[in-house]
Amino acid sequence: MNKKPFYITNSYYKNSVETFMSRPTLYIFVFLLLFPIIGSAQVGINTPTDGSGSPIIDPSAVLQMDSTDKGVLFPRLTIAQRTAMVEAAKTEGGLPPGLTFYCSDCCKNGEGAMYYYNSVKWRTIDNTCEDLFECMDGVITIDSPNRMDTVDTPPLLIDGSIILADQASSGDCRMNRRNQDIVLVDFPQDLLVGYKIRLYFSDNERPRTAPGVFQRGIYASPMRFGVGIGQDIDTRSGLLPGSVLTSGPLGNNDHYVTITLTQITDQVRVRTSVNGNGKIRLLEIKTYDNLDVEIPLTCN
Repeated sequence: MNKKPFYITNSYYKNSVETFMSRPTLYIFVFLLLFPIIGSAQVGINTPTDGSGSPIIDPSAVLQMDSTDKGVLFPRLTIAQRTAMVEAAKTEGGLPPGLTFYCSDCCKNGEGAMYYYNSVKWRTIDNTCEDLFECMDGVITIDSPNRMDTVDTPPLLIDGSIILADQASSGDCRMNRRNQDIVLVDFPQDLLVGYKIRLYFSDNERPRTAPGVFQRGIYASPMRFGVGIGQDIDTRSGLLPGSVLTSGPLGNNDHYVTITLTQITDQVRVRTSVNGNGKIRLLEIKTYDNLDVEIPLTCN
């Protein structure tokens, strides 16, 4: 194809200077001249026009779309894809407030809804949609009860009390031998990768330094379909894979340990770490999503 150049002639006194440029070069030149105007203008799609043919755009809108037979289709994600998006954003400083999308399976009623991020958590604009992880009625059972009471103990583990002195009945929180007073927590929805399980407990015998005397602690096993996922923790050993053990100003030798999940989990099993007359008291069980927002284990 023969690309003819454009000639631009500038006349001066007794002289003329001829310059030329190809068509692509001219297009780029014109675009660069107009770029500041384009960059600062409002954008209208299918908007009505005034008598001069200019689009009529609301002065408060940077983008306006008009249609009588079509809508706007937002990105559609699943709750698993939402979680993956959050994890990926952590390396870039987190999610921007106002991020919006349609989630196809985030609601407890099985329906979808529009979601936006408000800089703290995901919120939906549909008041009929209760997010799957807004709360969950976890089921707590006591296997082989000894000191723990199968009726009185479970409510204590989700009542918000994380200090031994504040528990309604500290005796109900005591765990005895490793094969007794085993606490099972079943989550009605899967806890996804990056979610957290936090266990608060009181170890009245910590630390134990006498030779031959075991230091007691709790042993926790996150599980999936009744099988451990390989993130077992034992607080007496100090070896806490993927977790942090903190002893601070909680009083009464109260501690908490956090398990950041590397696999999908639907249950956690908690017991004492050694045999003998234990003095471990399991005080509270909490769950958090991958934005570190607590998911209450009761919807009451």
